[in-house]
Amino acid sequence: MAVSEGYKEYVVDQLGKLGYVTVKKMFGGAGIYYDGLIFGILVDDILYFKVD
Repeated sequence: MAVSEGYKEYVVDQLGKLGYVTVKKMFGGAGIYYDGLIFGILVDDILYFKVD
């Protein structure tokens, strides 16, 4: 469930066009946050978006 640093940097670079995007480790993966709100998760170098 590890996320490679290269993929994490790529995702932040791509999503950074939205604004200030941060990544925090969680449960072996990484949460993707925008303005303090989680909207995605990285697991095994796959990006999943949180949707309703």
